[in-house]
Amino acid sequence: MNTDTFSTTAPIGCTVPSEPEQPVSEREAGRIVGLSPHDLKARRLRGNPDRPSHLRYGRAVRYLPSELVRWRASHVVDPTT
Repeated sequence: MNTDTFSTTAPIGCTVPSEPEQPVSEREAGRIVGLSPHDLKARRLRGNPDRPSHLRYGRAVRYLPSELVRWRASHVVDPTT
């Protein structure tokens, strides 16, 4: 009988959210960032470094909403410059 246990606590300095963030589909990701799902896929497949990070589960591709918002915010242009 295996008596190994796994800790559910985070390493020092890390926090574990009470509810894990749910990944979204390419279609929903496109709505969040204002791009078509096709454009997101093309950026990913071409290895474009200017793309939001993604998760892959087999053939399924998912995006974390917080990463999409961060990526979108990094593209805001200051109109005074």
